[in-house]
Amino acid sequence: MNRILLKLLFVLLLLSNSFQITAQDLPYLVAHRGAWFDYDIPENTVAAVEMAKRYGYQSIECDVQYTSDGVMVIMHDKTINRTMRNAIDYSEISTPIEVSKITYKELREKYVIQSSKESLRLPIPTLEELLLACKKQKIVPMLHSAVFESYEMAQKIMGDNWICFNSDTQLAQAARKISDCLILVDLGRDTTGTIERLQSIGGRCGVSTMRKELLTASFCKKLRAHGYEIQSSIFKSPFESQAVSNGISILLTDFSLTGTKLKARKKWSTNDFGKSKGRFLLASGEELIKEGSEAEYGGLLLRIKLKGSLEVEINNERIYPIIRDKENVVFVSVRYQKSKPKVRIVAKEDTDIIELETEIYEL
Repeated sequence: MNRILLKLLFVLLLLSNSFQITAQDLPYLVAHRGAWFDYDIPENTVAAVEMAKRYGYQSIECDVQYTSDGVMVIMHDKTINRTMRNAIDYSEISTPIEVSKITYKELREKYVIQSSKESLRLPIPTLEELLLACKKQKIVPMLHSAVFESYEMAQKIMGDNWICFNSDTQLAQAARKISDCLILVDLGRDTTGTIERLQSIGGRCGVSTMRKELLTASFCKKLRAHGYEIQSSIFKSPFESQAVSNGISILLTDFSLTGTKLKARKKWSTNDFGKSKGRFLLASGEELIKEGSEAEYGGLLLRIKLKGSLEVEINNERIYPIIRDKENVVFVSVRYQKSKPKVRIVAKEDTDIIELETEIYEL
């Protein structure tokens, strides 16, 4: 009797550690190459995994490649030049070096990851090292990989608690034979035959795309009715918001606040932008500017209902053109670290502002 009870408790423990997507109201949040984009952390590294966990992501996406001697390492580009430097003097690598044409020993000894932080100038991580970091941090790895052996390693280390992401249906079918993990396939250029394609894979599966025009409300509704997951892949912030409205379940992102565990600390209304409450007209060329106080880590979520044409600039770096020929709500979000949240809104034509609100999130 005690043995049966222990087995039952063990199964319940496994279930409690597995990830759930469909039961959530907000999208499942995946950090693209880990949390690095706004954090001064190198992409596709153990540090990016740790940062993703710290700031509320539920999963990290990573890219897998083989070295010439068959070691699986984490690297997005075919060459190491963009993300690595010479280990001896931290100089740029002068000639293109492909991952597949260098041994793991050479890669590990001669080159380090590029980073402004000296402590993070480390050798390239192996897939095994990254998976073990994910297991330690209790964060789900998403393998963007065409290497079948990477699936076998993920299954060995993570059980079914990982996500397989590729564009090859046959490879996805092969992954299904060894795992009950979630499998996502790239939509390609159109949605023709999507349901049949997913049915051929079986089990928990879904689609992903970088093409915002494919994720219409009707298409998303059709997929969700069949129980399939839908991932928007690194959309710009206004289009992330639209994808969420259309019913996606997974958000692969560099910087979205959607689904974050941070709490809103402050709100800026129209008064804070120097305008009276309620609806107002922003004349062509007129601008609104608001700056907050510096935070160790925070985020900003702008909600604006408008008719007309605006340009929204966040923290002096990200610019979002917004054009609406009828009244519509738009969300723009960004995370920031060791800086002040700042919003600048410029009317590109006479624009009717119906509602304007900004939420400031901080640790």
